[in-house]
Amino acid sequence: DNSTIEDAYQELLENFGGVDAAYLDTANWAIETGEYLSSYRLTGLITEPTGVDELVSSIQLQTLTYLWWDERDRKVKLKAIRGIDSPPPTLTDEAHIISGSFSLSEKPRERISRVYVHYAKQDFTAGITDDKSYRSRYIIADLESETEALYGEKSIRNVYAPFLITQTLAANTATKVITRYVDVPSECTFLVDAKDREYWVGSTFYISHYLDRDQYGARRVRQWTVTSA
Repeated sequence: DNSTIEDAYQELLENFGGVDAAYLDTANWAIETGEYLSSYRLTGLITEPTGVDELVSSIQLQTLTYLWWDERDRKVKLKAIRGIDSPPPTLTDEAHIISGSFSLSEKPRERISRVYVHYAKQDFTAGITDDKSYRSRYIIADLESETEALYGEKSIRNVYAPFLITQTLAANTATKVITRYVDVPSECTFLVDAKDREYWVGSTFYISHYLDRDQYGARRVRQWTVTSA
C-alpha cells in the first residue's frame, strides 16, 4: 500500500525470499530511487501464492530498475534505467578490448514501436496478464519508426503494471520503454585484461571498436551497460 520501490524489494527478498538483510544494499537503493524514482509508489494485492522471482521481475519492468547480485561486494544492488550524470569512460579496441574477442549482434525482435501499459488493476484475483482486470491502459507510439523509410512494421510491447495506479507513472514507464527500444537493441560480448577488472555488472561506458560502424562506415561510439560478467 503506497510502498516505495526499495521497501517493496526489501519486503519480498528479506521476508519472503529468505535473503539475509546483510546482503541487501538498502542504503544505496534508497539513494538511487530517491534521486531518480522518487515519484513511484506501488499499491496492490497478491491473492495467491506467487514466486518472489516473478514479483521482483514484474516490479523491475514496471519501474524500469535493474536488481542484481554483486558477488564482489556480496550485495544485492539496484540501478534505475536513466540518463548519465557525467560522461563515462570509453573502452577501445586499442587500449582495453582483447583482440579477436569482440562479438556484436542485433536483437530485432526486441525493437518496440508501440507500448501499452496496463495499470490500475481492479480484479486482483485475475492473472497479471489478464487485460480485462485493469481499469486503464496508457498507449504511446513512435509511428515514424513504422514507416517504410525506417523499419516498415509495427512492434507492440504490453507492459502489465499491477502495482501502478496513476496515469503519470504509467506514462513515465511507457516513455522510458519506447525511448530505450524504438531502435533495434544491440548486444556485444568481449574480453578485457585484468587491468580493467573495475568494470563489472552495472557499469556503464562507451565502446569504440572497429567492428561497430554506421551505414557510412564510420565508427559508432555508443553507450553500453554491463548485464553479465
